[in-house]
Amino acid sequence: MYHIILNPAAGHGRSVAILPQLTTHLAAHCVPFETLPTAAPGAAREIAAKACRDGSDGIIGIGGDGTLQEIVTGMRDAHPDAGIIPTPLGVLPCGSGNDFSLTFEGKKKTKSEERIRSLTASVADGQTIPVDLINISGGQICMNIANMGLDARIVQNAESYKQRFGGNAYLAASYKSISQHKNIKMTIEADDEIFAGDFTLAAVCNGQYYGGGLRISPRARLNDGLITLCIVDKLSRAKTSILFPSVLFERHVNLKEVHYVTCKRVKITADETEILCVDGNLYGHPGTLEFNMLPGAIRMFAP
Repeated sequence: MYHIILNPAAGHGRSVAILPQLTTHLAAHCVPFETLPTAAPGAAREIAAKACRDGSDGIIGIGGDGTLQEIVTGMRDAHPDAGIIPTPLGVLPCGSGNDFSLTFEGKKKTKSEERIRSLTASVADGQTIPVDLINISGGQICMNIANMGLDARIVQNAESYKQRFGGNAYLAASYKSISQHKNIKMTIEADDEIFAGDFTLAAVCNGQYYGGGLRISPRARLNDGLITLCIVDKLSRAKTSILFPSVLFERHVNLKEVHYVTCKRVKITADETEILCVDGNLYGHPGTLEFNMLPGAIRMFAP
């Protein structure tokens, strides 16, 4: 039995609208399925964990990046010691940003009907590819990008803009967040390298995009077994206002304040309590966080 975990609130109802198309195609391929809608934030994690423990043949997540992050964390909860999670995962992105899929699908402009047809064919054929995950101390799993600092505050402020601006909520909230900007005193360890001081942001990347299509980490790969760490040095509010427009055109990689490190482990210690954003979901920061690469830890149905 395959399990469809559906976030009915994702994409202002787009997730519910495409469900009949998916189920029609699954039925045409004689794939048995059950639909499990989420009722509240965090529910997808519990649903995914139970489905995996009950022996699910595969999970298809319909929702945004936050829903997928909950699903994968639940799948890991069910198999905490497995090198590779035995249950494969399929994705139908229907959120406001869908940043993981921009990397996974190569930023293709794929129509939903084409994506559904391709996904169901992969499910029926059992066609999967390995994808890396990032384990975060405290029990969360990151599929795409975990970040602290300015960009996490933007995500927090963007919650109130989603209804009005949809996928542009992140950009709309950036102006408010920049006006409130403060740098964070952190110690960042990336394998054997140590960075200490005041920083604007730190992003621990598996994928390339966040914030609804901002390609913060062009060098990141989903299956190279490596974390791509992006660190931005201390910036003034005036200089910060230049940073995000430069990300829009991928010119930030040339700024002297922006640094990239490839590694397998990252440890971040912040002097003050900060927000941790994991694939769009916000969590409290306990002071010190460790991020460890899990190479090829999940198999995904390839569109």
